[in-house]
Amino acid sequence: MKRFSISLLTAALVLMFSVSAMAAEPCNAAKRKVDSFVYVIDQSGSMMMSMGKTLKINIAKAAVAKVIAATPELGYAGGAYAFAPIAKLADVAPFKKDVLAKAVASVNSNQEAFGRFTPMGQNLADLNPVFNGMPRKAALILVTDGESNMGIDPVEEAKLLYAANPGLVIHIISLADNKVGQATLDAIKALNKESVLYKAADLASSAELADKFAQDVFYDCGSAIVLRSVNFALNSAVINDESAVILNEVAKMIKDGSNKINVDGHTCSLGTEEYNQKLSERRAASVKAYLVKKGVASDRLITRGFGETRPKYDNSTDQGRRMNRRVELTPAK
Repeated sequence: MKRFSISLLTAALVLMFSVSAMAAEPCNAAKRKVDSFVYVIDQSGSMMMSMGKTLKINIAKAAVAKVIAATPELGYAGGAYAFAPIAKLADVAPFKKDVLAKAVASVNSNQEAFGRFTPMGQNLADLNPVFNGMPRKAALILVTDGESNMGIDPVEEAKLLYAANPGLVIHIISLADNKVGQATLDAIKALNKESVLYKAADLASSAELADKFAQDVFYDCGSAIVLRSVNFALNSAVINDESAVILNEVAKMIKDGSNKINVDGHTCSLGTEEYNQKLSERRAASVKAYLVKKGVASDRLITRGFGETRPKYDNSTDQGRRMNRRVELTPAK
């Protein structure tokens, strides 16, 4: 019997019914990939310079805030430090979104940009006691532009950290804006096949990418089916050609099973409660009908409509409303 596959993280937990594909909120049945993590945020002089019209340090803080918001509280220990100079922002302790978000926001964005060297390699070496004491498996999220102009080579120090800390993986949120910094970060990423590298500006501007980063680093969706890029027109429950391609793949995966599946429709807050309730039911029914047409047994699919009553995102923003227009497929209990 085929089971729900984690590989469907390419197609993930939430069907987004919006004009453009959006990200999934941490899914039902989420399971943590790590036992602990720490953000290490570069606050050197080069991070006080602009990337476009925004200071790099502010882009970094916004990116980390987005990822923290996308990370479910699953019992990991989480903390944050800054470097150049080293500063403890939050001890590695049971992860609470609001606590860690406040700690990261406290990084001073008004520090001097010039005349401050960046001993990134040495600072990573100095923080090794923190990394060494973290429960394994552990993630170190390095938030930096890759600039290092003093002391130990950060790539060589990363190699030493791996040797001294089995079960640690270094991930990168990049603010690199020149070839030297980018080469440094690429070299650190290449040291471990599990390592991921995302651009901070992309994370800061995209809830979808922030969610993907969180899933890559912190958790997976267990046995939930996750679908991305399934688009419905506003106020519509009609499946378009692009959505059909993804649903075809889902049908192939689940049609030979026997377990029951909830097909839950949701809406944003636009419109009346009565209208949204009916719209959510139509969306769930539309997905069920399509899957049945593709060979999934009708009695395995349980449709439910929740209208606007279970938002996962902020309905006061366009992006939040788009993300709340969704259908979720999860194992029925």
